[in-house]
Amino acid sequence: TVAVLDQAFRPVFNAPVRDVALDPKSRILAVGDFEVVNKVERNLIARLWQNGRLDTTFVPQLARREMSWDQLSSVALQPDGKVLVAGRFRLLGRAERLGLARLNSDGSVDNKFEPSAAGHGLGLSEVALQADGRILAASTLIGSNVITVGDLFRLNADGSRDSTFKWGWLRADGAETMQVLPNGAIMLGRAG
Repeated sequence: TVAVLDQAFRPVFNAPVRDVALDPKSRILAVGDFEVVNKVERNLIARLWQNGRLDTTFVPQLARREMSWDQLSSVALQPDGKVLVAGRFRLLGRAERLGLARLNSDGSVDNKFEPSAAGHGLGLSEVALQADGRILAASTLIGSNVITVGDLFRLNADGSRDSTFKWGWLRADGAETMQVLPNGAIMLGRAG
């Protein structure tokens, strides 16, 4: 099969997109550094239709970027339609969520999800969902003693830390990409 570029698909973002995910209805979730998509304010996350138009039913209730370096770097979809996001941030909406949060399918912050990994420092680079619903997250930035540079950790579906998951330190600059393979193995990657 030969891939052909869809010339009609032209969403306009005012800053980089760092990750995308496709939901069951073939809508595209995009996360990154942006604040505007197709001339509409959408801070750090937006959902698009297959034709590139903004899905106006997904209205993230995120505050403006608190710091110039705030960004979302990774997105993962749960089977129930909820959206996991990871990145460098302190607040999503009015909820303090240091680098990891879950949104409801309409874009609002899921206040029932308070990850025990909060307080880890400057941010997370990746989030992925395992088949059993547990959540994997990887850090790349200097953090506190809760989670350190290059950590890979796992949370239970409710956000509590999975103490049975033992993982060695990655490397000083961590992982930039992560995939959970069909056999359950975890594949990590980084440029350079």
